[in-house]
Amino acid sequence: MNKKQIIREVAKRTGFSLRLSSIVIKCCMHTIISELKQGNRISLKDFGAFSVVKRHGKTYFDFRERKIKKSLSKNSVKFVPYKNFKKQLCLNVVDIHSVNDGSLENKITLEDSVYKRSLPDHGKIDSNNYGQQNIGERTIHKQDLSENILVFNGNFPYDKFQGELDHTNFPSIMIPQQNTSILIPQPDKTGATIGVMEPVLFSRLHKMCEELSCIKILDNVKLPILNRNYSYRPDICLCWEEKNLYIDIEVDEPYDIVSRKPIHYKESGDNLRDRYFIRNGWCVIRFTEQQVHDNIEGVTNYIKRLLRWLTNDERIKFDEDSLNSVERWSYDQAEQMASDNTREEYLDLLDDVSTKHIQTNNISKITNTGKNVFLKPDEDILLPKKESKWVSIINDIAKSKCDYCKVIQTDGYQWIYDKHITIISKNGNEFITGKSPFNYDLEISIDKIADLVPLETLFSEIKWKKHDGMCLKDFHKMREILFDAIANGKPIWCAYRSNNSGYSKRFLSNLVYCWREPNVQSPHIGLGHGAKYDLSSLSHFFAYCSNRQEFRMFATDYRLEELIVLNCDHVYLCPEVYERSFARLIMSIYENNNRNAFFENADKILEIMPKKELESPITQVNLADYQVLKGNIDKAVELYQQKPYKYFLTPSYTWGEACIADIKYFINLFKEHQTSSPDAKKLLHNFSDVLKRLMQSNWIRTN
Repeated sequence: MNKKQIIREVAKRTGFSLRLSSIVIKCCMHTIISELKQGNRISLKDFGAFSVVKRHGKTYFDFRERKIKKSLSKNSVKFVPYKNFKKQLCLNVVDIHSVNDGSLENKITLEDSVYKRSLPDHGKIDSNNYGQQNIGERTIHKQDLSENILVFNGNFPYDKFQGELDHTNFPSIMIPQQNTSILIPQPDKTGATIGVMEPVLFSRLHKMCEELSCIKILDNVKLPILNRNYSYRPDICLCWEEKNLYIDIEVDEPYDIVSRKPIHYKESGDNLRDRYFIRNGWCVIRFTEQQVHDNIEGVTNYIKRLLRWLTNDERIKFDEDSLNSVERWSYDQAEQMASDNTREEYLDLLDDVSTKHIQTNNISKITNTGKNVFLKPDEDILLPKKESKWVSIINDIAKSKCDYCKVIQTDGYQWIYDKHITIISKNGNEFITGKSPFNYDLEISIDKIADLVPLETLFSEIKWKKHDGMCLKDFHKMREILFDAIANGKPIWCAYRSNNSGYSKRFLSNLVYCWREPNVQSPHIGLGHGAKYDLSSLSHFFAYCSNRQEFRMFATDYRLEELIVLNCDHVYLCPEVYERSFARLIMSIYENNNRNAFFENADKILEIMPKKELESPITQVNLADYQVLKGNIDKAVELYQQKPYKYFLTPSYTWGEACIADIKYFINLFKEHQTSSPDAKKLLHNFSDVLKRLMQSNWIRTN
């Protein structure tokens, strides 16, 4: 319908003349455009809202010039339909790639048939169908509708939990919690749509399974969905029965090659599907279609590394990780890629920049019968968790005489609430939350809580107060207290007299000492200088202020009239563990060396670092780097060789790969700075010597 047709329809429905209807429509359009030009938002009840949003420049491939370019930022009009409007547009046609991905509207109607490429029997590889891109004719098969029966067998045996947040990069992995019950897949009589690159990956994995007969590819299986009468279908399913291991391998494309609709974009609903799999004992790996196309060896090797990382089974042989990480695309980026024919370009499906030779002529249209109605996957598909043990603990704390309680997290870090805390649920996950004396309502995942402890008293015995006849020694004592609070993450209560706002009392957390701009997410970085020299250098510090509800700078002079240290430590509004602060300091030696007592700083962090973090692989690799920086070559080599070269830290790298990568990083760094830094040449020699020793040692040769 165009503008003239709309005018005629308005005239027909209202009885107005065409001229009057034209004036009304034009006036309406002019008003909308005028308001949007001024940056205003237009909201129309039961219809939707128009607003102006800034679209950032997009990276695209210029086919004519054969170059990657980036477009300029621009303003764009965004329309958000309201609920009642969407209800009236409940379509009865389903996107062939989105039937079960959780990104559809509230209700969908499935047809009797969906697109599907025929698959050979399990174990029989047809060279005409497998090992090649699936760009041929697609056929229609009847949709199988049956009652889903959930059958569980065994528990996930590995303690490698990888969270439940939506993935932001490819490859991405999601690993269930240890002892999660495993939902057994069912045979899928109808199959599902096969992507372009899935047959290629299937063929390579089949060869891997021939080498490792213990691992099988389950062809044409589905995972029943709780409270739904249809199923999720893995792109490829790996099964290792003796290890109680099921892996869903997904190959994600930015858009459907036929309908051109964006898919698998950020916040598309893939996360709900992934969580359903891991809540039922399955692992999930996601690759991009282009990763499979451009580096099939790297993808296969990454899967082998994941299997070795999980099981530590030495039968699995692997190479170094050669798969580059790819950022997940947004909806707008996927639209741009569809416009640019990005998939057709890297899949070599274009004869030239304007002609596609993908076979679409034989794709039949879907006809709607309107018989089978399915509800969109929602949070109720996630298996309900058992009643949390924290419920009774929270109730006991609420009845206690204490006014506050302390949350101790699994990583040792803490937070303070008043005693009236609650458990809330968001996106299928549980969090505890409540009011805090710091005037910041932090939500902490139940999975990250080790203990809840009532605080008999909020304040410790460590305190300081200004008095008449103050001397330098009194200020020195006050700064000692502050330095300890900074080093150990202890919040304080203080009375402070500001030149602008006068006298007030407040709680301060995330105390940070630094020379220049505060790094509130790494408050430990600036500790060394105060440890090396006298405390008079601690003239100012930064902290999160409960009054202003923001980070502010405070002076350590006459303006600070009273302070009391709270009865807790390692309390951070922006939790940054010591091991990452130490790593950031070591890996950015030139950034932090200026007026920051580099070595004393690192020594101080090591001194106060919790044992769990000190013993972590991340810290130990950086500690070995640190010994090279200090010139302790023998000690460094000993630290590098403390674990086997092939000891896995993540599927992306082993212990040995991480150590060698760090050493090469420093060699390149000091090559760049050897003309500007007097110590760079010596440090370059140290790391080159260490690399030579390791490369000639049994540590690397026997692995």
